[in-house]
Amino acid sequence: MSGTIRQVFSPRRPIDRTIEKVIDYYAQEEARVAKAVAALQPVETFPRTAENIAALLYRKVGSPALLDQVREALSKLTSQKECGLIEDPQAGGYVFLSDAVKPIRDKRNGYAPTSGEAMRARIDVLKQGTADHSLFRVQPAARLENIKEVRAAVKLGRTPVVGASEDVELRLEFVEPALWDGKRNEFLIACNTQLELKNTVVLLVKNDDTVEELLPEIVRSDKVLGDVDERSADHVVAQYLRAERRAAERCRERTAAAMDKAMLEGVFIFRGKPTPVREAGETLDAAVRTILSAAVKEVFPHFHLAPVRPSTDAAAKFLGVERMDRITKDLDPLGLVVKSKGAPRVDTASPVLAEVLRVFRTKTAEAGSGRLQGSYLQDLFSAPPYGWTKDTVRYLFAALLRAGEIELHVPGAGGPVHTAGPQTVDVVKSTVSFNRIGASSRDAKLPPEALDRAARRLETLFGDEVLPLEDHISRSVRLHVPDLLEKLGSLPDRLRLLSLPGGGLGFVAGGHPGEAGRSVEIEQADTDYGARMSLGQEGKNMEKPGAGMRMKTIAFEVPEGVLASLRYNTDQFGRQLRLAAAVKWYEQGMLSQGRAADIAGVSRAEFIDALGRFGVTPFQVNTEELIQEAVDD
Repeated sequence: MSGTIRQVFSPRRPIDRTIEKVIDYYAQEEARVAKAVAALQPVETFPRTAENIAALLYRKVGSPALLDQVREALSKLTSQKECGLIEDPQAGGYVFLSDAVKPIRDKRNGYAPTSGEAMRARIDVLKQGTADHSLFRVQPAARLENIKEVRAAVKLGRTPVVGASEDVELRLEFVEPALWDGKRNEFLIACNTQLELKNTVVLLVKNDDTVEELLPEIVRSDKVLGDVDERSADHVVAQYLRAERRAAERCRERTAAAMDKAMLEGVFIFRGKPTPVREAGETLDAAVRTILSAAVKEVFPHFHLAPVRPSTDAAAKFLGVERMDRITKDLDPLGLVVKSKGAPRVDTASPVLAEVLRVFRTKTAEAGSGRLQGSYLQDLFSAPPYGWTKDTVRYLFAALLRAGEIELHVPGAGGPVHTAGPQTVDVVKSTVSFNRIGASSRDAKLPPEALDRAARRLETLFGDEVLPLEDHISRSVRLHVPDLLEKLGSLPDRLRLLSLPGGGLGFVAGGHPGEAGRSVEIEQADTDYGARMSLGQEGKNMEKPGAGMRMKTIAFEVPEGVLASLRYNTDQFGRQLRLAAAVKWYEQGMLSQGRAADIAGVSRAEFIDALGRFGVTPFQVNTEELIQEAVDD
């Protein structure tokens, strides 16, 4: 057969010399296979597959099959790059390369991969996997309460493999077998004490020699494929490059299989507890799912308090419900609204709201400013140990607003917002809008008696059914009071026409009394120690407060530190002082609504809005009492 090969390949001296090297170096079986490939190579229509070569070498009928031996021999021959035998299906199967590719092949074989290149090759295999060993082609995840999917970032040491910033991490640590016991003990302690590993599952794996041998081969093949352009190469070089690509694929397959096996023999470590991988699952994928399912329950221990995934506009819909006694399950998925003594209320004693209130009060106290930004609140409760969606967080704070536990600071609102309304519906409608608002604890809630009294008076005045809840009362006031003020605006003129007392009452919707009122004028002068203020009163027949009045001066000093703590300048402090005094005197029944608005220096409509912000009902008297007050004046 050797003579036949030499005769066929007489013009191809490089292959002839290659065959002689194979015959001299390899065992008899490899030499016979190499001769067969060489004999078949000139026959372009005959595929040089392992099956055909085995058939060619088959001695006689009844002899043992040679396919396994042929495959093993071909594997040995192709693994030795100096031999020059490659597998190229596009060229008909196994083929010997000519010496034309020797410079490229020598450069490839002489390249020494760096540790960084070997690391990248390992990460690539872990990330891409193969057809038989997917490894981490799909990012690992586990479901919490069958509602929330928690994805785990996979890292090789500290280097990302799959996923970026996740609440849970799976960290792969490949160690030398001789260091196994020491590293195991080290991570058992570290996972239980180091904050950075608190939510990390460590997978400790013994290094496999096969992997360490294959990774440099993958790097060498990839480098030659990157250095030489197959499209512009000649036929022989292109054939070599195709063989290198296939060799790299085979190395990746073998590497993935070896790493899969090594990881199955490894151990998971989470918060100081070791779990052998094979105990968690028969396959790597099953084992990772099992350990993550257990880990996420510890990472998110409070998720069970609000195991829902509401729609984006759930909070807005919750605040938009007019009758809380008729709220449905889809608008209140956690059942936060309950009935107490026949009246609906938000149950702040429910475990989820109690926990949110506890954390909220703690964080506001730590902040020092008394309020927290909406963006911070959404991030706080969507991270461990809660893991709620941001839609759920807004829904919970909408419930706390309706319960009177918090107030919202909305840009442009002119003060804290205490009740549900169009403004609050807008700010809880989306993550972006809620990010811009602030939230703080409400200092004082209206007593149930006051709410009940206000609701009854509104029902008497307007005939509507009003529940003794702040947002119901606020909604009724917004609906009816503007019309009422407009109707009462002409009352002084009618009284004057009838020559009745009270013609100077001055009910002007959104304005000031026309005559006979009190005025408060504040003059401010900075001193070294504070703001000196002058209050004056006693005047009659004024077109506007303070005009043509004889003034009495009451002077007092306010330390600058007070203004600084309130974040007011002297002008703002004066306005707020007038407003606070007017609201308090009105609440105590010392002033009518119009007179209180005069003292505050605002319109009647603005004063009613201020009453809402201070939590004071705008109805202290009914219509008959208002008319009687006008007559008495």
